[in-house]
Amino acid sequence: MNESIMDYDVIITKLQHGQIGYVEYVLFQSEELRNEYIAYCIANELRVSEESAKAFSKIKDEEFQYAIENGLV
Repeated sequence: MNESIMDYDVIITKLQHGQIGYVEYVLFQSEELRNEYIAYCIANELRVSEESAKAFSKIKDEEFQYAIENGLV
């Protein structure tokens, strides 16, 4: 396991307490999510930043909500 990957509960607590920003929130969850975020930035010609990480997180949250509402997870 990659040492830079953190437990989700730890990540969310750190984000809520201002100990990490959205870039860390995205990058520390999983290699898959990290790779998706980097691809998102490249595809949209964005820099890795708080703004792009927050927008990416919003998209992923919406996708997850859709999956829940439609019985996909």
